[in-house]
Amino acid sequence: DVTIEGSRIHPESITADAAGNLYVGSVDGTIYRAAAGATTATPWIRPSADNCLTSLFGVLAGDGRGLLWVCNNPPFGGPAPAGAKSGVKAFDLATGALRGNYDFPGDGPATCNDIAVDAQGVTFATDTAGGRIFSLAPGGDALALFAASPELVGVDGIAFADDGTMYINNVRQHTVQRV
Repeated sequence: DVTIEGSRIHPESITADAAGNLYVGSVDGTIYRAAAGATTATPWIRPSADNCLTSLFGVLAGDGRGLLWVCNNPPFGGPAPAGAKSGVKAFDLATGALRGNYDFPGDGPATCNDIAVDAQGVTFATDTAGGRIFSLAPGGDALALFAASPELVGVDGIAFADDGTMYINNVRQHTVQRV
């Protein structure tokens, strides 16, 4: 068991790096880390004016590029800060320094929910509210639309099988789909 230090944490997602360190994203925007074998996860990256973290859903440790990918969203239950958008942020796995900020393009409802990286190093992120999947090529500086459909509204988790097939789950349609 790993206890998360603090109160009213509201963990939303968890990932581990190759060394066994655990990372937990929380709805309040804090990223907690527990070193391999530790029994307590402590605040590692807190929301700040520099990183603009607000409310976290998916987290993914990407050892290949040494990055922690996180889905950041405007906070729930109140007015969003000016300019707050859903999107993906990348943090250095060793230092916690912000390495990239990739807002979801376009208007309308958006909720970044989960992230996966394929064998070629392309990062994908799901947009639950907007029914979209975005991609970010290695070295890219902006997300590109990969797929969009009213049938994708509710897309949540995303993962790749060993053969490269993308799978998603949809919380509104109660399905797992092969893309």
